[in-house]
Amino acid sequence: MHLMSANKMPFLIRICLCLISFVCLSCDQIEFLNRQSNTSQNNLFALLLLGISANSSDDLARLNDEFNEQTLSNWNIYNNQTTNLSNPTTIAITNGNLQLTPQSQTLWFNAIQTGAMVSKTISGNFVASTSVQVRRRTNANLAPNQTVELAGLMVRNRDTSLENYVFIVLGFDENDLSVEVKTTTNDVSSYVGPSRSSSDGELRICRIGDNFYLYLKGTDGTWIAQNHPTTNNPVFVRSDLPNSLEVGLNIYANQGTPDVIARFDYIRFFRPNNQTDCTR
Repeated sequence: MHLMSANKMPFLIRICLCLISFVCLSCDQIEFLNRQSNTSQNNLFALLLLGISANSSDDLARLNDEFNEQTLSNWNIYNNQTTNLSNPTTIAITNGNLQLTPQSQTLWFNAIQTGAMVSKTISGNFVASTSVQVRRRTNANLAPNQTVELAGLMVRNRDTSLENYVFIVLGFDENDLSVEVKTTTNDVSSYVGPSRSSSDGELRICRIGDNFYLYLKGTDGTWIAQNHPTTNNPVFVRSDLPNSLEVGLNIYANQGTPDVIARFDYIRFFRPNNQTDCTR
């Protein structure tokens, strides 16, 4: 008994075999099989493989931004549209960083939505990661020292009259430098801000269905899940949030004269299959 050649193998059988063994075939092997045939069926077979391969790639990677281009035209900008302040937060790309600089008193808390957010609309499960420095506007070498000046990653439902979101931020909270997590449901916020020694760091939010996980990268390179402010466990269950949400970077400064600037080096996305993927 011998194996049938690629040229003689019935077309439908070859498709089935391809689907079964697709994960085991390299692009070079697929290309080799296609070169063995001169028939139109084989050409269609190769096109089918290419289509499968394209669909298997991560569809969120196209949203990644290293902020090397001087444009935010493909971003959604929320900048205190609820008040008449002409320039509540300056938003600009400078030296490969997205810079957010509050110019007046702003806040994300309860029904107050005067903070800024730069976001993408994402449906379904996702992982969003960023690296941010939160410093004084008047001295970029120093961490903020005025209360409630923070910036980080945020997930928000913008299609409702009430505020509904979760976020993780770094900066100076009501007491000291901290990593703060906040969850707001129908204009009611709960938050907690464990102390830390730095206002810089890498942050991540992962969504798996109704569950959200908020992470800070530790000094050893591992992602450390932050606990919910009221349940004291690392799962933020938000079955009220819709499939499509705004996901991006935020800042706020509850000071009449803010002294804070946030510099985001990048924001990157990928599609997780399960909770294990949240920390890969």
